[in-house]
Amino acid sequence: MPSTSQENPLISEYIAQLSTQERIVLKIASEHLETSFDIEKSIGYKNWFRTTVKEKL
Repeated sequence: MPSTSQENPLISEYIAQLSTQERIVLKIASEHLETSFDIEKSIGYKNWFRTTVKEKL
């Protein structure tokens, strides 16, 4: 997984709620894209952030 999950608790929370299949896809994406992969720019993370985090604010 990307190292940013260790730095950002929201990313850790997002990854924790993913299904097994989604975690596999995330792992494949990060392995194939390497340094160009940014979870915060992914559609899944943006949608989760918009619906989960912004509702709490």
